[in-house]
Amino acid sequence: MSENPLDAEVIIIGSGAAGAAAAFALSDRSVLMLDVGYPPPAEQLPPISISESILSGEDILPRLFDLGTESGVLSGKPQVSVKLKGPLLQFVSRRPTSLPEDVEAGFTSTQSFSRGGLANAWGAGAMRYSATELRHFPIEEQALNRWFDKLTEEIGISGSTDDDLATYFGETTGLLSPHKVCPLAERLLTRYQRRKESFHQSGIRIGRPRLAILPVDYRGRKKFQHHGQEFFSSGHEGIYSPRMTVDRLIQEGKLQYRGGLLVERFEEQNDGVKIFSRDLSTGEIVTFRARELLLAAGTLNTSRIVLRSRDDTQSSLPLLDNPVSFLPAIDPLRIGTPMPRNAFTSAELSIVIERGELPVQGSIYNLMGPLRSDLLMEFPLTLNGNLAACRELLPAMLMIQLFYPDRPNQENSLSLTPDGRLQIRYRAEREPGIERFLARKLLGAGLLAPYFLTQRPIAGSSIHYAGTLRMTRSPTSPYETTPDGIISCFKRVRAVDASVFPLLPAKNHTLMVMANSARIAELVKQ
Repeated sequence: MSENPLDAEVIIIGSGAAGAAAAFALSDRSVLMLDVGYPPPAEQLPPISISESILSGEDILPRLFDLGTESGVLSGKPQVSVKLKGPLLQFVSRRPTSLPEDVEAGFTSTQSFSRGGLANAWGAGAMRYSATELRHFPIEEQALNRWFDKLTEEIGISGSTDDDLATYFGETTGLLSPHKVCPLAERLLTRYQRRKESFHQSGIRIGRPRLAILPVDYRGRKKFQHHGQEFFSSGHEGIYSPRMTVDRLIQEGKLQYRGGLLVERFEEQNDGVKIFSRDLSTGEIVTFRARELLLAAGTLNTSRIVLRSRDDTQSSLPLLDNPVSFLPAIDPLRIGTPMPRNAFTSAELSIVIERGELPVQGSIYNLMGPLRSDLLMEFPLTLNGNLAACRELLPAMLMIQLFYPDRPNQENSLSLTPDGRLQIRYRAEREPGIERFLARKLLGAGLLAPYFLTQRPIAGSSIHYAGTLRMTRSPTSPYETTPDGIISCFKRVRAVDASVFPLLPAKNHTLMVMANSARIAELVKQ
């Protein structure tokens, strides 16, 4: 075991959304970030859409699947996100070989040890939490709003300031203009506007999403180019990744960074915290010391580190996840039309279904992003019938991805096995009948939504994990945290990722993670 003399006031574990935001808030302090930090492949696809490359005779599809990958084109893990299948994106979910596979019942997890985390392949949803949602958090809303504003400026977020979802997504300060949507989504939005009163009476609202995607050049970054490659590669400068903030802080000398290290545990000492990490290239244990430790490794890995640090294989921690379902919808008047070129493949519209205090939220996508092979077997026909359906129906189809909120449930838990694995037990709960209810309402907007084709993936597929170290004003468990992020069984260790969320609304939580992480990091300076 070697002793590394490199010390810092604060050490941050992880370079994803929470780690990048903490470093952003602490840029005037001595900060060291420890990270596995798998980088994207050096070779990327040329800036051209797949359809254009085929028409020009320079088909990039063979090149796409020839580019280096250890595990082949398709991931062997069931229910893997379509975005993580391609060779150029497998670095996002690559797992250190020294880390044993977890034991999961009713759950499939996706973790990232890449530089920038899962946001190297995210849908770029960047919504603020509303005042209603924040009532469940022991946090002053104004303290978060400061960081929502700062991060909106740092990231570059597009969205509408005056549609039916503007209030639900929070303040509009600093927003860039929304993106142009495809004709299919535009038709849905127009029809919704004509029948708005009927939709509102049913508790349904449709509007533009908030996206960390640039519609214009912004702060030295080029605007997003609609090449349709988002399902196949990373690194588009028009799509924000926490990696951008981390890289900028490193270049400006405001952040020390050590990659290739898997943090396994820590020890609290009288004058600070000692961190034990494994050098993945040599297997050697390397130690670091800091006055304060911020855990930003993602809910699952942060929980693993905390339990290992206490050598605790007996405790069970609560686990939150947004159950998800997929409802297809067809515009009959678009069947057989040509597929648009260079279409926007991120969420084009958002939908909110008000059901009690915490609504169900959905993202509406066209189907021009994934490869046709990813969709071929989803139609309930023969192989030839499915081929014809892909050709004729995909230009007329939208996919509605619905997220359901989650609250603590004793059946959903996480614990540590003696050999260092996470053991996860989960039973997803969705309000029954939502898809059928929505399908009936969409008829009024000219869409056929065959709810019997709804897909309900296994829990964990949303990759929205939270709640293991829940934040409360008066912690009663050693693994609950104070509003300042301090884990109650420690004094100098704070959790800053989604592990501290006491409940999980249905909306994408990345911007909330970043704002809360920055808020906690600022408290460290005080």
